[in-house]
Amino acid sequence: MVQTTNRNQEDKIVKKIEALQDLRGIAIIMVIFFHVGSTVFGNNNIFMHGKNDVLLFFIVSGFIISSIHKNDVGIEKFVLFLKKRAIRIYLPIFFIFVILFAITGKGTEYHHDIFNIIRNFFLIQNPVESIHPYSWTLVYEMFYYVTFAFFSILFGWSIYIYVFIIITPIVISRLFGIYYDDSIIFTSFYNLYFLAGVLISYYYNSFKINSSNSTLVLVFFIFLLLPFIIENEMIIFLSTILFFIVYLKRDISNRFLNIIGNASFSIYLVHALVISIGKYIIPDLNFIKFLSLVLFSFLFGYIYHIYFENKIVKEINKKFLKRIK
Repeated sequence: MVQTTNRNQEDKIVKKIEALQDLRGIAIIMVIFFHVGSTVFGNNNIFMHGKNDVLLFFIVSGFIISSIHKNDVGIEKFVLFLKKRAIRIYLPIFFIFVILFAITGKGTEYHHDIFNIIRNFFLIQNPVESIHPYSWTLVYEMFYYVTFAFFSILFGWSIYIYVFIIITPIVISRLFGIYYDDSIIFTSFYNLYFLAGVLISYYYNSFKINSSNSTLVLVFFIFLLLPFIIENEMIIFLSTILFFIVYLKRDISNRFLNIIGNASFSIYLVHALVISIGKYIIPDLNFIKFLSLVLFSFLFGYIYHIYFENKIVKEINKKFLKRIK
């Protein structure tokens, strides 16, 4: 099956460059710390760096997707690609929506409006109007998947044409003084992170970086601390790319980060549910509440990953994705 072949290709890429999973692990740890810290400590949250670390996921997505599918062309590959992404993303979103809002009754009138639910479910809403507290990132992910599928797979255009099409509205918006607006996804600076991942995947073997452990530590701390010091999006963007490339080129892998990285998508989705419920039932003892929400986020996210993402989603893939020879 093409489905199996593509999955094997992705596994080979991840195994060949296991640091990708490490980076996912680093990103999800820092994002969880940021969200839980904001819930428990409010404005005194010392983990504010986490709001930028989610952008590591965007670079990883651009890198992996373009690496796997850069030679895929045609309507059949196009349909298969979108089916895979839709099943992986829409099923857990539906599951989380049902639990978070239908069962718990959380949210405002907006969250329970059927039109808004449908728009949010298909990730075609304004990113700042996300029902799931953190699904705004998936709006950008889906935008990347769909545009990549259309231009690179369906039409078979050069990756450079795809990059030009996506980057043009961003450049024009800056030239005409239209500053960053989360509601206008076509001009969002976040799209550059996906494009960076795409271009890095194409030129990865050309990078001749032989950095030491001390260099990696230095680059990591620059990436970690920079958001505390400046708010310049371009400098933060470049520091994130630098850390990404240096970490990959170190050719190292950490088992714990790999495990967390593999489950990062599930952890990211589930931790919103853990926080929204746990903040009401865990005693307001800052350290205990923080530690409990962090541990439960990883625990339930990992359980969700093992029993839902790895079993149910894969089973649905086998049953509903047709063979394409």
